[in-house]
Formats: sequence, structure tokens, C-alpha cells
Amino acid sequence: MAAAVPSGGTVVLSSLTASTGNAVTAQRIAAHLGASTLDLASFPDAAALSRALAARRCALAFGIHAYRAGRLLVGCGVPFVLILGGTDVNEHLSHPAKRAVMAAALAEARAVVAFHPPLRLALEAALPEVGRKVVEIPQAVLAAPPLSRRAELRAALRLEAEEALLLLPAGLRPVKDVLWAAHALEEWHQRDPTVCVRLVGPRLDETYAAAVEDALAAQQRPRAVVYCGPLGQAELHEAMRLARAVLNTSVSEGMCNSILEAFLLETPVVARCNSGNATLINHGVNGFLAGSPEELVELTASLLADGELAARLARSAKEHVDTHHSVAREAEMYAQVAEFALSRPKE
Repeated sequence: MAAAVPSGGTVVLSSLTASTGNAVTAQRIAAHLGASTLDLASFPDAAALSRALAARRCALAFGIHAYRAGRLLVGCGVPFVLILGGTDVNEHLSHPAKRAVMAAALAEARAVVAFHPPLRLALEAALPEVGRKVVEIPQAVLAAPPLSRRAELRAALRLEAEEALLLLPAGLRPVKDVLWAAHALEEWHQRDPTVCVRLVGPRLDETYAAAVEDALAAQQRPRAVVYCGPLGQAELHEAMRLARAVLNTSVSEGMCNSILEAFLLETPVVARCNSGNATLINHGVNGFLAGSPEELVELTASLLADGELAARLARSAKEHVDTHHSVAREAEMYAQVAEFALSRPKE
């Protein structure tokens, strides 16, 4: 069920960098609402965004991230809704200047969306005055259709025929901490050269990306962990289907798209334990949570050694995403939020 498009239309404002979770989320929500998308990078300041919204005669805006979108939406003259990101709560709230920007944006927002209770509770603890505006809408997920060009994909991932793929999808920025388990994974590869990790995602922080590439180039076993750059959505999902497991090593997460995608595609997940990942993964039931690099290797090895265990976790993960991350339910809830935001008087 899509929202009725109000006179003047709706926009979803987000970073639209290709091959990122934000872009996927923005495009899906825009489709629910019959909305267009705007890229944060197109607007140098709030005045530029205000002019663009006025030119479009925009009636309602949704901004993904209370800081990154909120700093542009404050005072824009259009009713808006903010969608919390994990970076908002896990990083920006602890930075005084960014917290002040978020507080102003959240105070003006007609409604605030959180993907799960930990994000809502953390925001309410920090800014109790905006807590009454928060509605929880779990992220949904869609699968791209299978590709027939597997040989090309294997070549792009630099995979030999006998190698077992472990896929680590992550944009290169510090919070993703993609080197967290790299040494332990290289030691595993040294014991079993058929095990290989492929890191895929865009370079989002050039300084960090350069450090990652330098560290990987210094490996004694250069095939152990390899950075392969970004993949399009269809290629990423096909890589997940090829993989024996999908890994996540982030310091913190909001609600990780790649974990939900792996769930939907029935590829087992082994993820670093953090509050966001723990909202999705019931350890030993629909995936594994690892407290250390060594534990991540141990748990992943158990999946490769026990096909029945891997299949059981994958089935449970698919059931979880089907039950709790419905596209139809997400569309219905965003339609309700849009209707509420348009009917609510400005405070």
C-alpha cells in the first residue's frame, strides 16, 4: 500500500552513494510513498535545499539520518519526518555540536522513525522531549533476481574454483572496522587455503580506505582477505548466494541491510556482537554473534564443517525476515506516518 501523494509531492532526502545501504533504503521508501529521491551531496547548505523544495512545490520530506539530513531540513518550510540511522545514535549523539544540530532537527520534525527499540530507547534517553514523536518501523528487504553471469562475478571476486567464499559487505569507513578480524582470518586461510574473504563496498572515507588497502597489501597470504570494490545490488545478492557465509565486523550498526539481505537469501550470517546486530540475530538460532575475531573464525568454521547447522540457521533467518521485515507492512506504516505528518500542526 503506497501513500497517496499529496499535492506537490513527497521527497526522500538521503545520501545516494551507489552500493550503500542508505541508497537502498531511500529508494525502497520512496517507492512506498510514490516519492522522488534527493541526494544530500547535491546541497551545500540548508538554503540550497529550501530553494529546491520550493521549486518542486514539495508538500512533505523524509530525511534519512537526523544529523546528515536534519541539518539541511531545519527551517526548510516543508513538513518533514526524520529516519534515525545507527550513526546518529551510536556516534553523533556523543558529539556536542552534532547533537545540538540533531536536537533542533528532531524538535522540528513532525515524526521520527526508529528501526528497532535500542535506537528509540537511546534517543529517548538522550533527548526525552522528542521521545513521543518516535514510531518504530523495522526495515524491510527485497532480493534482486538471480544472475546468470556467475563466471564473471567469480572473476570480479578473484575466486578460484576450489575456494570457499566468505563475503564481508561494507562501505569503507571507520565504524565498519573491516580489519577487526583480518589477522585471525588470514591465520585461518594459512591453515586452510581454500577459505577466502572478499570485502565488497564503496570507499566512503578515503583515509580509512587507504589504510585498509595498505594493511591488506601487507598480508603474508595475499588471497586471504581481498578488497574487490563495490558491487551493484544484483551482483551483491548473487555474491551472497555464492557465499558460504556473510560476515559483519562493524563496531556499531543501526539495522544492517546486508544482514537482512543475507537472511532473505538464506546465507548464514556471522556478525560482530553489537546492539544493532543483536536485534536481528538470535545467537545459535538464526545466525551467530561473535565477541572476538577468534570467535568469529571459530563460528564461521563450524558452519563450513556442518552443512546441517548452516542450513538450519539459514532457514530460521529466512523465517525471521519474512515474519518481521515485511515489505507490505513497511509500506503501510510509512503511509500512515506520511498521513500523520501532513495532518499534524506545526509546533
